Amino acid sequence: DEGALLLFSGGETRKDAGPRSEAQSYWAIAESKGWFGKDESVRSRSLTEEHARDSFENLLFSVCRFRELTGTYPQNITVVSYDFKEERFAQLHRSALGFPEGRFFFSGTPATPTAREAAVK
Repeated sequence: DEGALLLFSGGETRKDAGPRSEAQSYWAIAESKGWFGKDESVRSRSLTEEHARDSFENLLFSVCRFRELTGTYPQNITVVSYDFKEERFAQLHRSALGFPEGRFFFSGTPATPTAREAAVK
């Protein structure tokens, strides 16, 4: 979708990562791996939200950042996160924001036991 934004969300949540937000780290990985592809418009529509401290704030602050950037609220939201967080995002957080279920999508990625353990800390 050429009108979509990709927002990497997450603040400075790990002291051992230094002064780098999770959002900056994800953006840098995508850049280094060439995940934006050859279409420069994808890279230019990939931005960060660098204040969230937990999964609810990831969603809430991303909606706020979208509005800050576009002047409108998103028509649709797709969250990409660990698969074990689907219910949390799709039911609890989405519902708390009052975002329509039919316009909310979740794409889960499998978590290794180590990643799962780190995510719940």
